[in-house]
Amino acid sequence: MKIIACAAANGFVIPPLYLVPGQRINHEVMNACKILESRITTANKGFMNSAIFMKWLEHFKRNIPGSVQCPILLVYDGCGSHYNQDIMEKAIELKVLLVLLPANSTHLIQPLDIAVFKLFKTVLKH
Repeated sequence: MKIIACAAANGFVIPPLYLVPGQRINHEVMNACKILESRITTANKGFMNSAIFMKWLEHFKRNIPGSVQCPILLVYDGCGSHYNQDIMEKAIELKVLLVLLPANSTHLIQPLDIAVFKLFKTVLKH
């Protein structure tokens, strides 16, 4: 399972998207993913694709607090499935400015990966 997470420098957090490999979600997994307003979906191999990213982008926009002025800046991994013409048009419609980091480099330079997930992964490995 993958967890798509997003947080802002001012402290608000977007509820996660759980991405489960396969075509169906079993009840045990559903019951474990109970964060308010979170979403759960499937992908054949468990990886993000453009269609899922489009849905996540809408989820992202819906969960931005009303007090936050738009446009809003979204910094994220520039993997090919995260960026295409449709995604660009959706971002413009939603008033989201996209800043893409070099593909597959977030574990080195993205603040959430460095400050939060690295520690979490280290704890899980031990």
